[in-house]
Amino acid sequence: MDIDDEIISAVGTFKATVYLLKGNIVKIVPHENIEMDVKDLEEIQKIKFDLVGERKYAVMFVTPDMGVMTKEGRAFASGPLVNRNAVAKAIVIKNIGMRLMASPFL
Repeated sequence: MDIDDEIISAVGTFKATVYLLKGNIVKIVPHENIEMDVKDLEEIQKIKFDLVGERKYAVMFVTPDMGVMTKEGRAFASGPLVNRNAVAKAIVIKNIGMRLMASPFL
């Protein structure tokens, strides 16, 4: 069974779609060719916590083929708010450039 068959809820923003999957898994899928900054990440975090409340959850972040995150966004993404109540994190990386950028967050 594909994990995407277990979508409970989905909320879209201008730059990403946030899914709540069965088992309290939050899947974050940024859109292609975007620049994520702190404001965008704060919006995603608000959606994430609206979906899971205070429950423990796991996060799956699927990197786009092309897209960037600002320096400030990277600092925010590695901070305590992003990881609150998270029991596991996974980053699905599609290319070497994203792999190099994502390694500090794991």
